[in-house]
Amino acid sequence: MLGVFLLWLAFRNQDFGQLITEVGKLDYRWGVIVLIISFLNSWVRALRWRLLILPIQREVRADNTFWAMMFGYLVNLAIPRLGEVSRCWALHRTDKVAFAPLLGTMVTERIVDILSLLLVTLLVFVFQFDLIANFFQIYILPPLLTSLQGKEAWLFFLLISGLIFGGLLWHFWQEIRKINFLQPVINFLGRIGEGIISIRQMPYRAWFIAYTIFIWFTYHLMTYFWFFSIPQTAHLGVGAGFLLLSVATFSRLVPIQAANMGAYHYLVIKGFILLGISELYGATLAFVIHFAQIIYTLVFGGIATGFIFYLHSRKS
Repeated sequence: MLGVFLLWLAFRNQDFGQLITEVGKLDYRWGVIVLIISFLNSWVRALRWRLLILPIQREVRADNTFWAMMFGYLVNLAIPRLGEVSRCWALHRTDKVAFAPLLGTMVTERIVDILSLLLVTLLVFVFQFDLIANFFQIYILPPLLTSLQGKEAWLFFLLISGLIFGGLLWHFWQEIRKINFLQPVINFLGRIGEGIISIRQMPYRAWFIAYTIFIWFTYHLMTYFWFFSIPQTAHLGVGAGFLLLSVATFSRLVPIQAANMGAYHYLVIKGFILLGISELYGATLAFVIHFAQIIYTLVFGGIATGFIFYLHSRKS
């Protein structure tokens, strides 16, 4: 429901007839380039994930890692955040990798991605300070402050309660660890912890860093190259691409189905407006970029689903 509301909010002022006309005018040759870059991005993400898995199990096929990841992306379209569990399940089925440590590698990957996002946002602040400051002042801070107004006491209460709860949880955890019949659960959590710290024993750390840089640079290109598909945005530079990358990635923090439908459109359109692009053309590109991402995920996720279940049936 939140996604539908945000989608309505993003497009409520649009003439849909004119929007469809503009969508038809795009130069989709740039979309083909973006498709190729998207595939390279996904493949390198799979290679990076494989590096995290190597300390857990040496024999992991890179192509199976890729298909498991694409299967997870497909699941995320329907149920956000379940995709991470689903791709672990898929690789567990195809390569017999222990499931619990795989979940731990997901935690590590998310931490790395959050740190990368913060670094990208910092770079945007440095090179596009006025624009990003205006964006937060206009579209982020006022709604946040309005929602928190008059709730300072509740926030303080929640903070204190959280600290108390954390202390009690730690105390009970020490006691729970001594209960014999709970040992399977404790061992499972410990195996997840092994996956989280797998980065410490990970080989080829320089490659992991290089893969991460490549992933975020291609994320940027997946937005930037769409600028050239219409004359109204062709003049936007690399800095504008990183600004929209940062805005779009923050939209993914909202757990909404269909690749953050609504949240993505709303924030990206506002980002285009800050760059001096009219709402019509911002909405046009937001719609096309998001729709292309969904089609890409449906196609490769569908292939991945068939491939994974085929391998599973052969090994059953």
